[in-house]
Order: sequence, then C-alpha cells, then structure tokens
Amino acid sequence: MLTGQQIAQLRNALQDAYPTHAALREMVLEELNENLDAIASVSSETLRATVFSLITWAESTGRTLELIEGAYRHNDANPALREVAAALGVAVAIPTQPPAPNTRPAGGGQPSPAELRRRELQKQYDQLARQYEAASQQLQTTINAADRPLLEEQVASLAARMEAVWAQLSVLDAPTPPAPVTPPAPETVEIAVHLRMEQVYTALCDLFEAEERPLVEVVLANRTDRAQRLCASVEIQHYSTRIDKTKILAPGESATLHLLPALLREQVRPLNVITRATATVTVTDLEAGRELHQEGYPVWLQARNAAPIATRDPATGTWVDLTRYFGAFVTPDAPPVRAFLHNAAERHPKRRLEGYQGDTVSQARAIYEALKEDSGILYVDSTTSFNPDAAARDQRVRLPRESLAERQANCIDGTLLFASLLEAASLHPAIVVVPGHAFVAWERSADSGRWAYLETTMIGTNTFAEAQEIGGRKAEFWEKQAADGDANKFRRWPLKELRTAYGITPLE
Repeated sequence: MLTGQQIAQLRNALQDAYPTHAALREMVLEELNENLDAIASVSSETLRATVFSLITWAESTGRTLELIEGAYRHNDANPALREVAAALGVAVAIPTQPPAPNTRPAGGGQPSPAELRRRELQKQYDQLARQYEAASQQLQTTINAADRPLLEEQVASLAARMEAVWAQLSVLDAPTPPAPVTPPAPETVEIAVHLRMEQVYTALCDLFEAEERPLVEVVLANRTDRAQRLCASVEIQHYSTRIDKTKILAPGESATLHLLPALLREQVRPLNVITRATATVTVTDLEAGRELHQEGYPVWLQARNAAPIATRDPATGTWVDLTRYFGAFVTPDAPPVRAFLHNAAERHPKRRLEGYQGDTVSQARAIYEALKEDSGILYVDSTTSFNPDAAARDQRVRLPRESLAERQANCIDGTLLFASLLEAASLHPAIVVVPGHAFVAWERSADSGRWAYLETTMIGTNTFAEAQEIGGRKAEFWEKQAADGDANKFRRWPLKELRTAYGITPLE
C-alpha cells in the first residue's frame, strides 16, 4: 500500500512520462490490458485527476506494482519514472518516515521551535498514513458498489492531506530554503473534435466541399510556449482513404481544420442498405512523433441509392437543405438514356430533337409520348428510406437507367428520368421540390428564366397537356406559398446552375 508521498511521487512521474490522455491510454492498454476510459472519466477529468484515479484503481485492485513496472517498461527513458520505479518497484509498503534533523543544541537543552513543529507534523503524518492504509484496505475489499464513491473520496482526501503535511516536513528538513523556481509554461495543446456529418451519402459524398460539408471539424489551440507542427487526420475505417491536414501553430494560436476523406469506390458500391461504420480522428505532434489524440466516432453509411433531402448538423443541431444534390442523379450521358432518346426523336414531327434551335414544347411532348408508349413505366410509391435516428431526411431513388430497366418510377424517379432526357436533348431542365413531392421543369427558351412544368406521375395515365397543366398549377401554388419566406416550400434547381455553380456532376 502506497503512502501519500509515494502516491504524489508516482503521480508526478506518470504525468511527466505520459503528458497526454492518449499517451496514458496507450500505456494502460498495452501494459495492463485495461481500458483507461473504463477506469477514469477521461473526457471530464484533467490529466492530473485521471492519473490519480488510475493510481487509486491500482491500489484498490492490488495492481500497483504491475502499474509501476508497466509504466517504466513502456517508457524507461524517462528520468522521473526511472527514479520512482527504483524507489517503489519492490517495496510498496509505508516507507520509513523522514529522519528528524538534529536540531537540539549541543549538550542537551529544550528542542527548538522548528523541532517542535517538525514533531507535530510528523505525528499528523503518521496518523494520516494509518487512516489512509485502513481506508485503502476497506476500498479494496468492499463489495457494495454504493459504498465505493464515498470510500474513494475518503482515500483521495487523505492522500491530499498527507501530501500537504509531507510538503511542510520537507521544508523543515531542508538545510537551506529552496531557491525560487519559476513554474514552467504549460505544455498543452487543446484539441476539440466535432462530428459534422452523421449520415454519409455514399453516392454523393465526393461532391461535397470540405469547407462547407466536412465529415469532422478539428479545433486546435497551442497553449505552449513554442510553435507546434500538428497533423489532423480522419478516415472511415474500411470505406475511405485517410485525409491529412498539417498546421503550424505559433504560441497562443488556434486553428479550425475541416476534414472530408474520399470514399473507396469499390468498398461502398455494394452498399444497398444503411451500414454502421467508424470515423477515426487522429491528431499527431509531428516534431515529437507522438499521437496527442485518437478517437472513433460512429457514422451511418447510406445506401448508394439514398438521395438526401436534408441532414442535421450534429455540431449545431440545425437542418441543412441538400435537395440540390438530386442533380447528381440526372444522368444525360448514360447509354440507356441516350438510347431511349432515339424513341423520343421518332415521335417528334421532325423526327429529331434540336434543343433550343427548335420548339421546346414539342420536344418535351415527344419525350413524354415515348415514355408513355414505349417504356412501359408504371408509377409506384417507394419513397421510404430507413433512417435509424432521424438525423437525416432522404429518399430512395432509382437512377434513370434503373427506371427504364425496371419499368417503374415514383415521383422523384420520374423527375430524374425526364430531366435526364431533356438535358440529353440539349434543353435546360430543372428539378422542382415541394413539400412531399417533386416534378420536372424546363426553360422555355435558353437563359430566359421562364419555365414550363410537368407532373411526371401522370405519364402512364394522362395526356401531355394534362400533365403539363397540373405541373403548372402545382408550381404556381407552391411558389405563392413560399412567398411567406419559407424557401423550402418551393425549390427549383436548374441543372445548368447545379453543374456550373455547385459542381454537381452526373453520377454516371
């Protein structure tokens, strides 16, 4: 059983040898095969408190000697740890108390005031040491979990009081007053990690900009007295590359790094259902060559056919509109889309589609008639996309080639297919998103800002004129509703703008 002075000596040595939670965590795992987070509340404690909790745990479980040997074995180059290992590595009982200096005057006489004070402190220390040993023994043998917090608090209090008395004894025993020592500058790099994307859309993630839609945000603050060269990295284990960002921070400087790794295409392509994964964030001191922080964060990998409507930023709690990314599912150059465009051309009076060199309504009608008569597509309602924690709102979609092959489509599938055919015909389509629904639009003449609308769910049952009339009515209704300031009631995403301004390119 260690004394208060031995605990203080061991605590200081462990802090010197393992100056970060990450370093201490690694040693405990490798040498003791234990999880430091299960021993101490690492996330809410200072390093000093964590080290003390570790020592208290070792005392209560009879593994103090194993802790000392393991810590020294893991970092035998540290002088403070070497000293404490030599002093405590074998004998862990209450040590011999500090010898009393010879303060009596030569030839006898009354003790000096310093000697009287030393004796009083020595008596206090002996009493505290006995109390500490008894409390530690009780903590080690107690079975009732409800009693442990009070006992742990008692042991910690006794250790602190012993350390305070020992410090006073050390001053009295010193032959000369110690020279004033300037406390060293704090050796701390503060690290805060914020997960910004709980839902990872595997079809679209590579289209996101790291500054706007990062996977994680790492905030670094240099609280030391020298420049720090730090590297922050993140990877989704098994599903992405590792992305690194390096930053040199002057003393007192802070920086925020946004990280978004590239997904591994071969790994995410087979994902047809939502999949749990771990994003591992690491911060490394490049000069010292050691990790300052490493932690895993759970994320959900969305299926390849999940398209986002909105997602919640876990760092702020706000919802972010992502409907513009439907534009990635508009694929005018996909071979099945190009092939079907020939069917539409055959139904045009001129037997060709001329883009804005010809009449846009007749070309849209030809596409509508081809889909109605030649594709055999039926409207189905298959909008549900399972989401485990409502941190995102999304919809399962079919790529245009899948809608043609499967001969079925819901409102967004039909919109994406029709928009793909319009874009393949060199027209300017738009995706229109209103509450609970989507339909297609196209610009009446190039760059005019005047739009025609069409309800694609009516392809199998109604005429082109009827579908166009209903689409126009819905657009007019929801555009008026959005005039109250809620832009989410009417979102029109021109594909031309999505391609040029947002960099949203076709998935295939």
